[in-house]
Amino acid sequence: MPERLSASQHRTIAALAEAIAPPCEHLSIDANRVGVADELDKLLARFDPSSRRTVKLLTSALQLAPLARGRLRTFASLPLDERERYLEKRLAGSGPDHTVAVSMRALCLMVLAGDSRFRAQLGDGNEPFKKGLAIPPETPLPTIQHPELDRSRQIDCDVVIIGSGAGGACVAQELAAGGLDVVVVEEGGPVSREDFSGKALDRVAKYCRASGLSTTIGRSVIPVPMGCVVGGTTVMNSGTCLRAPESVLAAWAEEHGAELAAPALMEPRYDALAKQLEIQPVRDDIMGRNGQVVKRGAQELGLSSHPIPRPTNGCAGTGQCAFGCPRDAKRAMHLTSLPAAVAHGARIYARCRVEELQMRGRRAEGLRAAILDSSGHATGHHLSVSARAIFCCAGALMTPVLLASSRVAKAGGPLGRHLRIHPGNGITGRFDEVINGWQGVMQSYAIDEKLDEGILLEATFPPLGMAYSAAALPGVGERHARLLAEYPRMASLGSIISDTSTGRVRRLPGLGASMLYAMNAEDVGRTVRATALAARVLFAAGAKEVYPGLPAMPVVRSLAEVDALEYHRWRATDLKLSAYHPLGTARMGREPGDSVCGPTGRVHGTENLYVADTSLFPGSTHVNPQYTLMALCLNIAQRFLDEWPGSGRRQ
Repeated sequence: MPERLSASQHRTIAALAEAIAPPCEHLSIDANRVGVADELDKLLARFDPSSRRTVKLLTSALQLAPLARGRLRTFASLPLDERERYLEKRLAGSGPDHTVAVSMRALCLMVLAGDSRFRAQLGDGNEPFKKGLAIPPETPLPTIQHPELDRSRQIDCDVVIIGSGAGGACVAQELAAGGLDVVVVEEGGPVSREDFSGKALDRVAKYCRASGLSTTIGRSVIPVPMGCVVGGTTVMNSGTCLRAPESVLAAWAEEHGAELAAPALMEPRYDALAKQLEIQPVRDDIMGRNGQVVKRGAQELGLSSHPIPRPTNGCAGTGQCAFGCPRDAKRAMHLTSLPAAVAHGARIYARCRVEELQMRGRRAEGLRAAILDSSGHATGHHLSVSARAIFCCAGALMTPVLLASSRVAKAGGPLGRHLRIHPGNGITGRFDEVINGWQGVMQSYAIDEKLDEGILLEATFPPLGMAYSAAALPGVGERHARLLAEYPRMASLGSIISDTSTGRVRRLPGLGASMLYAMNAEDVGRTVRATALAARVLFAAGAKEVYPGLPAMPVVRSLAEVDALEYHRWRATDLKLSAYHPLGTARMGREPGDSVCGPTGRVHGTENLYVADTSLFPGSTHVNPQYTLMALCLNIAQRFLDEWPGSGRRQ
């Protein structure tokens, strides 16, 4: 039985939630009526143990923080007006107290907004934007897992692939179609559309690594959610498919020797994937008002912009894209490449966590994985796989950790380094018109005017139950409650920057796989310019005020104030950032001293160990990386089929 919140922690959460959304005339369903502390306690029971400990620690830190500042009362014992003032100061400040306040406020907001009664008072009936579309029949994806795996098992194959996301699934499809005996080993479990009918926050807790609480460690704590499910992060992302600029691919090929990323080889792959996955720009009839408002602002300013291409069939604009599509309209890997691989004989072992690679000299001979039950707990049994080749496709966080723990020969100094994450922030604007931004495609319209400067804006409005955009709304207490009541009149833009900052992935005692990352001054400036551009777009579309999420300027009401925002000296700790694209931690290149893998994805110093995920990327893609990853991995798999001798193709 998972440990629950203590009585003291429960009081702290209730006191915090009341300070965020107190009883007032603006909200008929407030934090007290929702019972945020009770609901968060239930949610924590579904978190993994490490994430549960993190939330409990943050809660205790908030409870005791006033004592550390010389007050004689804990946070929960402060009167409501004093709690509100205390939070205002912490939210406007920096340092550990600021991090605690921001993190716990965001978590309480998500729990509050996840309540069906709260959403209903804002007009969210959980209906698709386009009604009347039929939902096609579901075809389950065959997987092998516990309890079928009720004992330790040894299997053999030509190629074993670790991970079933965009990289692993595409490699599996290509190699299985080429006649190889392929096994895919995935830590997460399988999903069906019925799994995506509950609260979005519950889905994050169940289908994301660390229950969705993966963050960087550094001056700023930046959330970096990643999927842990059959289909990988493609199940739990927006599905955005943008081609990397040709200049980026050419630089990878010329400067790093990443020949398989050359534009001439990538374009045919992009085209083939577009056909297979039905990648198409978001149509007006499902875009939703948030995308239409952003489009209006971009066109008013004459900015280069366009609807975002996504892999879809039968999309009704439910707005749930990044939390599992309830209609199977988003063509994630569990609906496309993995079934194609299985049709060619591939086997998928789910809920099996790879613990080590078995190396003999330069050769990878197999792997050992712990068999997990449906709750993610180790059963004590193991899956051992012997293979002629191994593809590590576990992502930019887990791939370098696995290679390091397996003491892969000559992986060397670059392993785990060169981490990039594409940090960005959300900017929200309030309008006179009703927008209901949660209706329609979640990430629908892109502004690439400044892409050559490393700035991309995307119209993004998450489900109301996730409250990402609400986290940018300033203040606490009744003033904040009034803004929450205005949420139907808000539109939101997200920024992605091509970061020059680099971090590192390593396993830390007591924390496991961790991302160490500090944003440099150049990237702070780039993020601020992106924020200013987003604010100008929202004002051009008719916004009355904009909430940039900056402590010294929580509200911007004019273009003159946008100019002041852009030229103010901000620090990394002032920015409320998130990131979704970890890259580069086992990057490819010519020289072993500066890269982990060679031009074909093979790990330097090994004969048959390959990497095929975003950790390969020599640098930023400037755009969402999924499309480029899939195309590159198909090229890697094809080169493997062409060049690998004695691979044992089935006839």
